[in-house]
Amino acid sequence: MAPAIEIVSWVASDAYLQDKSIVEGGVKFVLGVKGVLQVWSGLQIEKSRLFMVTVWDSIESHKALEADKEQYGKSLGLLGPTMAANPEVELYHAELDEDYPAAFNSPTVEFALITPTEEGATVETFKTLLAKLKVEAYKDTCTVLALSWGTIVEKPQTLLGVVGWKSIEAHHEEVKSGGFADVGKQFGAKGKIEFAHVHLAPGSK
Repeated sequence: MAPAIEIVSWVASDAYLQDKSIVEGGVKFVLGVKGVLQVWSGLQIEKSRLFMVTVWDSIESHKALEADKEQYGKSLGLLGPTMAANPEVELYHAELDEDYPAAFNSPTVEFALITPTEEGATVETFKTLLAKLKVEAYKDTCTVLALSWGTIVEKPQTLLGVVGWKSIEAHHEEVKSGGFADVGKQFGAKGKIEFAHVHLAPGSK
């Protein structure tokens, strides 16, 4: 069974913006939860939102934590100081292909939520495009470091692309021309794309 990847983000507190190490206690706690395989966390570039990526062996393991009021309460207590008064929490699970670790370990991580909008465009349309994009991404002429993609569990009509870059500038430069750019332009023509670029760091016990 492929792992379930939880991606949650919230508006960061001033305390976190001043001292990003305050998330470490929460990350270490989550890493110790049964079923957790890996954790990354970091700040979005475009907005003051903190992203936390948790790789679970299954969604059932995540649900088990949420059902354990004591353990879940501890996790919220440890992560609470990183959250703004109105955190505007967004959470979803993705089923990504095997290249996700390389993408999340990149210096800059692009999250692209893709939803079909053009008449006649479907999830299958975008799965085909993402497969083509991945081929272009791994050509020697492309500056993409890694690319992983998959379906959002809670929203089967939405796909997630996770792309690793050296920097956000590298992303902006790559989409100006070339094979990756040519395929990428078809996404905007056929669907709605929500972007976020994040500097993630792996958690440690």
